[in-house]
Amino acid sequence: MLDKKLKGGKKATLVTGFVGSAADLADLAKQLKNLCAAGGNAVEGNILVQGDFKQKILDFLLKKGYKAKAAGG
Repeated sequence: MLDKKLKGGKKATLVTGFVGSAADLADLAKQLKNLCAAGGNAVEGNILVQGDFKQKILDFLLKKGYKAKAAGG
């Protein structure tokens, strides 16, 4: 999981390395977007959530039992 800059200097949080079905990926993306009250999408095993929610998402994933770690400083 890392922070990423988008157009116009806006930030986003990228969750990479998801292993599972496309339906599970979409469901997790929906949960993360609801948690952060932000937009985003899920494509090719990656989830992009608009905004700087690195710690919030990391805590959520660890609580749900996913093996997650922060990357990118």
